[in-house]
Amino acid sequence: MTLGACGNESESKTRVVEKRRRERLIPSHSGPIWCTQLDLNLDDDPLQMASHTVDIPKEVKDAVRKFRFARRSEGNAALVIKINKAKLIMEEVEQFDGVTIEELAEELPENSPRYVLVTYELTHPDGRKSFPLILIDWAPTSSEIGMMTLHASALLDFQNTADVSKVIEMREGPEGLTTEVINAKLLA
Repeated sequence: MTLGACGNESESKTRVVEKRRRERLIPSHSGPIWCTQLDLNLDDDPLQMASHTVDIPKEVKDAVRKFRFARRSEGNAALVIKINKAKLIMEEVEQFDGVTIEELAEELPENSPRYVLVTYELTHPDGRKSFPLILIDWAPTSSEIGMMTLHASALLDFQNTADVSKVIEMREGPEGLTTEVINAKLLA
């Protein structure tokens, strides 16, 4: 794909001379116009080219990867991530092992959004147990609007980084995050 940057003859001669090797003159009613061609590599990953409002540092990516691949045989585990508004980066807050959903809900702030990765012990109706990885989008309605905006803008990026397909939105605070709610959403 080729994009062109164009200007008129009043451009400084040194800039025009520097661009001569890929220059093409196009006639127009106001005199010649130069156009410089810019080649883009279409093999570039569009996610890499997109601008991000919040960066995910390598330390957070490593913590997420380690959490994802930890073997669990019983109980729930959680990794809590927040956005540092001043630095515009994500930071690990805390990790929990063997925590119930209700205990986790009590640990989360009532006025600040968080991303909560959870390895959840799910008992199926036929008695089987599985440990799906879910992302709880913790965004209480009492949170500051600016933080909610940052949180919402970075959600998809974090979801892709964590490689999670099941996202559960939680707006009601601790009373809305219960084992029954999670079971209902996962078994639906």
